Amino acid sequence: MRRRTSSPCVIVTLCMRDNFRPLRAYLHAWGSPLRHRVRMLAYEERPDPRSLPDATYVFGDVDRMTPEVTETATALWHALASRGDAVRLLNRPGASLTRVQLLRALHALGINDFAVLRLDEPRERLRHPVFVRHTSEHDGAYTPLCETPDALEQALARLRAEGHSEGELLIVEFIDVQQQGFYRKYSAFRLGPQLIAHHIFFQREWQLK
Repeated sequence: MRRRTSSPCVIVTLCMRDNFRPLRAYLHAWGSPLRHRVRMLAYEERPDPRSLPDATYVFGDVDRMTPEVTETATALWHALASRGDAVRLLNRPGASLTRVQLLRALHALGINDFAVLRLDEPRERLRHPVFVRHTSEHDGAYTPLCETPDALEQALARLRAEGHSEGELLIVEFIDVQQQGFYRKYSAFRLGPQLIAHHIFFQREWQLK
């Protein structure tokens, strides 16, 4: 086992094994000055906290974790937290709302005008058009806009035939927010106590990625 050393300038980022590409692309381009300071680990590796340095740890993919990965990540968080001020921990696993929980909370508060439904929930009050997406992945919409209940059923039948399980699918009401023919996608992220504005994408198609 490697001896733990103090590395105050090291940033250790943890994510699912299939999601290293975005950070690698960033470190290859805009983030290249930080490349020597960033280390990436996969939750699936089940890293031993005793082998990890004192550093800043960023827990990524908290919205994509399976229950098993959440358990592993939470245990790692607590083991590192026991070191006190020797480490800095960001994005505590298990503390964030899931996509479904967050969207429903925003809808209940009147912040979001659209509702979301799982496939096993009643659809009598569903407002069309709608689209279908994954409950946690970031692949965007799996369907075009479904203007009628029949169109939605046809789209769901196709997704089932493609191997998607009903538990991983989410029906989302569509709200047309275009202005002057363009749709806009705003982004921000939180780092510790700071909320930082990120990008603004715009195009004529309703889905922006």
